[in-house]
Amino acid sequence: QDVEPQKYLIPAHAKKASRITQFDPHGGVGLAFNGVKMDAPAPVDAILGAYTLAPFDDCGGHVNPHVGYHYHAITECSSIDTALSTHGKMLGVALDGFTIFERENPDGQVPDDLDDCGGHTDSDDGYHYHAGAAGSNQILSCFSAPKGCAIEGDSMQCDVRRGPLGNRPPPPKP
Repeated sequence: QDVEPQKYLIPAHAKKASRITQFDPHGGVGLAFNGVKMDAPAPVDAILGAYTLAPFDDCGGHVNPHVGYHYHAITECSSIDTALSTHGKMLGVALDGFTIFERENPDGQVPDDLDDCGGHTDSDDGYHYHAGAAGSNQILSCFSAPKGCAIEGDSMQCDVRRGPLGNRPPPPKP
């Protein structure tokens, strides 16, 4: 069975909001630079209740017959080589427009000032996220800005003329 192509609407200029946004358990979290969708935490209770188990591969991903291959975790093989910063490899972009770096800095340490969503601000990269631990079943725990969306087939969660719901530009001034 072919999987429908997916389109992503991601804010080009992310702006941190005054409060965090939880994600839709059926929606995406972001897009890896290698083109693989990053998904919200796998709903373990639903998986176990349906007696199905989709184990993750070494890259933190698995196949779901409805959405194809996607990540629930980030590991060394799920990243591609990108320019290194003081934070290590940049892995992709969250649906709210902020970039996602690997969990640990190049020195092997996890930043000690991460907020509830797994992000922080520095002078080199601005606000950005660090992926959750590979065994945590989640890449991010929430969004720090209004999120964009993924459009999958006919189930549109966005207004493509105006942008993601809740993140629409102001109407033109008369």
